[in-house]
Amino acid sequence: MVRQASLLYQYLINSYLHSSDEEEDWNVQLAHSISSELKAPYLKAPHAAFTGRWGFPLKRRAFHRFPDRTLASTSISTSPSHINTSSIVQIYPPLAVYVPVTAGISHLSLRIATITFLFASLFYPQSRTMATSHQLQELGTYTACDIADALVKLNVPNAGFLPDLKLFAPPSTAPEGSEGDSNPDVLVAPASTVLFAPKTGDTSGYIDANIPSGKHFVDLTEPETIVVMQQPLGQKCAILGGIMALRMKVLNAKGIVVNGRVRDIEELATTALPIWGKATSIVGSGLEAKAHAVQVPLDIDGTVVRPGDLVFSDFVNGVVVIPHDKVEELLAILPGLVEADDRVKEDVEKGMTVQEAFKKHRG
Repeated sequence: MVRQASLLYQYLINSYLHSSDEEEDWNVQLAHSISSELKAPYLKAPHAAFTGRWGFPLKRRAFHRFPDRTLASTSISTSPSHINTSSIVQIYPPLAVYVPVTAGISHLSLRIATITFLFASLFYPQSRTMATSHQLQELGTYTACDIADALVKLNVPNAGFLPDLKLFAPPSTAPEGSEGDSNPDVLVAPASTVLFAPKTGDTSGYIDANIPSGKHFVDLTEPETIVVMQQPLGQKCAILGGIMALRMKVLNAKGIVVNGRVRDIEELATTALPIWGKATSIVGSGLEAKAHAVQVPLDIDGTVVRPGDLVFSDFVNGVVVIPHDKVEELLAILPGLVEADDRVKEDVEKGMTVQEAFKKHRG
């Protein structure tokens, strides 16, 4: 990893050395920012690299989507042959981020911004490990309660639980991939996120906005994900309705979790997506809310949801979020915990006290 990072940085500098005078100042500052801030922001707050906070101003800032299918292939073809960027580009599938670039940006600067994204990914360990299909299938054999018990053991805040959610639109069929031993009442998929802000008033406490001008947030839906949406507290409007849910379905979202209000309940049901929310409204988001940012961490009642975390949607019990860097540890301890509980229940049914059964099987 260190060697790859070194080569990527060398490529960045080489790009600067061959840049035009018009781009020189921007490239120098970008290279300096990466060099001087590599050890801190990318480890502690990697999203800062994607929201324009480079430590220097970017005039006429615009946003470009990374990784982009066409841009990724271009970047691979122009990179030095000894750098295996084809695997690095896929570090964070299926999610995309939006990074700031200058208006009227050239092909060279797009390459530099791409390399910057890859560079940040290398130094953000959590973004390099995504759950495999086998892991998703294995997780699908458990319940949300099983998952939460294991996350308590792993000291995950709130055991990953998203409280007070109601399933407004139960799926009409078993989730895709729930064949075999998988629980038909469970859907597990990576999270993608949408943060809403008040339509008016102070938003200085919010992360930088990153939805490109002229784009609707719903058209940025990441396929194969469960979309997690967060609404400001105390609002009376809904941030999800029938049209938005339909568009997410068309873009192949697997489910929706709204930490806020929803509306058009009958229309939500026709999507066949599992849709969770806290409450309802008859008023659209235009009354008092606006989409502010996508693919950013959300703090939901003390449970942090990051893009790429796994959302465990249990249609009977509720929703729990699994940090993606805890998946392997979780799967390692789940069988033992579930087996211990099964033995506890067997002994309690035979007349043993709960205290005795816990001591015998849980230790």
